Amino acid sequence: MNTIESILSQLTSNALVSDLKTVLREQDPEFPPVETAFQEATCVLASRIGREEVEKLLAAKERQILSDLVYAAYLGFQANLSNFHNPVASQFTELDYDVFLREHIMQTLPCRAAEEKTIAAFRLRQIRERRLRHFPQAVGLPFPGAHARHLRWAFLPQNPSVGEI
Repeated sequence: MNTIESILSQLTSNALVSDLKTVLREQDPEFPPVETAFQEATCVLASRIGREEVEKLLAAKERQILSDLVYAAYLGFQANLSNFHNPVASQFTELDYDVFLREHIMQTLPCRAAEEKTIAAFRLRQIRERRLRHFPQAVGLPFPGAHARHLRWAFLPQNPSVGEI
């Protein structure tokens, strides 16, 4: 049981992400520019919405990625065990990568789904805040279309082809 706990703790640690980044920096020549662009975008986002919000979003995304890695590792261990017990009947090499990873199942894992809810709540909060900044009079209206319906009379003289919104 110690082996399983050890493997699980290694897969869910923050060191895994930093080790993964190190390997990508060494092996993939396209990774450093992408990483630099990501860090710049993170700084710009932090300057607009605040460092705490960005850190929450990035932490949720990182936990989501770690959940995917744990699931992929589980599938790898399962394939190794299957190959060990029956090496002649192994169909692992014939499977498509997407079929083997079972991404449709990965999307429904509890940890990943919880983090997806966190990310969706962040996006919704940002949309609402942006809407309030640009359309302060739209407070209380259920969706942007209700606000646009009231504006159609302002555009009617310039564009008579505007129909009912």
